[in-house]
Amino acid sequence: MKYYFRDRLSDGSLLKLAHNIVDLSYISDHHDYHPHFEIYYSHKHQQQNVTINSQMVQVYTPHVTISAPFTIHDMAPTEQNLYFECYVLFFSENLIRSTAEQLLPSSFFRDYTNCIFPLTDEQNEYLYSILELIKNEDASESEKKAAFLTFVNALFRMVPKEKRIHTGKSNYYITEVLNFIYQNIDSINTAADILNVFHVSFSKLNRDFKQNLGLSVHQVIVNCRISKAIDLLTNTELKIKEIATQCGFENEYYFYVFFKNQTGKTPSTFRSQP
Repeated sequence: MKYYFRDRLSDGSLLKLAHNIVDLSYISDHHDYHPHFEIYYSHKHQQQNVTINSQMVQVYTPHVTISAPFTIHDMAPTEQNLYFECYVLFFSENLIRSTAEQLLPSSFFRDYTNCIFPLTDEQNEYLYSILELIKNEDASESEKKAAFLTFVNALFRMVPKEKRIHTGKSNYYITEVLNFIYQNIDSINTAADILNVFHVSFSKLNRDFKQNLGLSVHQVIVNCRISKAIDLLTNTELKIKEIATQCGFENEYYFYVFFKNQTGKTPSTFRSQP
């Protein structure tokens, strides 16, 4: 299995909801890692394997899983179930800083990320009613944020500590490396720029990346670089030369060659497309 970098909030939003219905008889390589928090909500009775940072837990009931930025995670049903349905909430640290810290325990997202919350049918029914408010297309952003906070507060209140399942420790070093690459993509040229910071050999880092992400160090750097480029081309009016610099290229020419090789389009063509 391979994981690819995708920023679900690259449009500047603080909160986004996705509704996924997956047919396991036809699955594309869609697994990803990202720089924001995620709440995964499986509201139906379907046996699933929840894997966080290489640690797998089997869950048999409706449940909520909260994962931290750059956590390497995968939620999938067992082979007995060909179809499964879930909701995924992506949210940023800015949302936590602007609203959540005022209404949640200050340590909540430190203590309860990479954590599974199994739900009873009654708890599940109540949480789903709150989710309906977030799903409402007519609701304002402030109303959706309020519903999000209500959802998390209810989760914290309803599921006792002894029922919560902690897995995939948050300080797993691979996630720290991914965060470092993302934050410093403009100055990272080779794996040596990473090794010098984390004091790990190239063979170990590359082996751990392939084991956990299915990708080499070089491929991860490429994924982050192209995602940063797409983000800047889509959501800013920066000149191509400025984007090239922010993505770690010495000049526009090398950026053009890289971008076209990865996407099949030049940066200018990509930016002008509808």
